[in-house]
Amino acid sequence: MDTTENNMVHRDLSGATSREIAEEAASALFRKKGINIRLFHVEETTVIADYYVICSARATTHAHALADEVNYRLGLCNVHAQRTEGRDGGEWLLVDLGTVLVHVFTRDAREYYNLERLLPQEGEADLTDLFEELKNKLESGEIEA
Repeated sequence: MDTTENNMVHRDLSGATSREIAEEAASALFRKKGINIRLFHVEETTVIADYYVICSARATTHAHALADEVNYRLGLCNVHAQRTEGRDGGEWLLVDLGTVLVHVFTRDAREYYNLERLLPQEGEADLTDLFEELKNKLESGEIEA
């Protein structure tokens, strides 16, 4: 069931699939102006998660805001982070949503660690339609950033 609070619609994702949670996290990053958001299905390559969401931030303050937004938006959907790591440095923040790990990097840290090189390229999801739909809803005022 969707609930509305301050013109924002929230889905109850408490029984959602890992993919639905990952897409909601990617949506939160998009709405907060995350850069180069990518989604990888990693269930076959690691036991720690089903999906990785990877995003860049303009600066450490933006990285913190992105991680906070994921925590906030997913919390509204009844999905709560088990922990958020990296707040001290802010170059690489990790939001642990259980079966989904959200990695938020500054641009330099993302380039340095190059996490994508370790991930199966065939497991990358195409988020074009999701982001196009969000963009249209934001422009029409149907949802707020």
